[in-house]
Amino acid sequence: MVFELSLVGDAPEIVGALIALLRTSRPILRSEDDPRIRLLSHIRASGRRGASQASTARKLGMSDAGLSRLCDELEHSTMIQRIPHPHDRRIKMLHLTPEGEDQVRACAGACETHIADFVRTLTSEEQALLSRLVARATDVPVRTSTCAGCRVGGC
Repeated sequence: MVFELSLVGDAPEIVGALIALLRTSRPILRSEDDPRIRLLSHIRASGRRGASQASTARKLGMSDAGLSRLCDELEHSTMIQRIPHPHDRRIKMLHLTPEGEDQVRACAGACETHIADFVRTLTSEEQALLSRLVARATDVPVRTSTCAGCRVGGC
């Protein structure tokens, strides 16, 4: 798919092109859509102390029952361990096993490979432009409010 985009053009045209680009690039980042990878990545980001099962469900927007089933699956496949909290045995802490660490690394590596393959198809001028645009986009402040009429709170 080719995107005709005038940098001087209409803001709605640019926004539309960016949305189309993001939609077509989703296969590159599809591992982020997998709740197992999201959970493993969240546990990994929690570090050595692990992540509590209840707070993880809230953070990932999952029901407690849904997260529990997912943890059952990952524990059965030896990706995670559920360990009672040292001071409150009612709380289960989630920790990655070495197999879970390997899986997170493999998924991150595959995603980086897909992106690198795409970037190699760009000319040096396109790569420089992309680099500048990404740098500018990451400098845009994150919105903390939702749009008017939002019913889910995620826009």
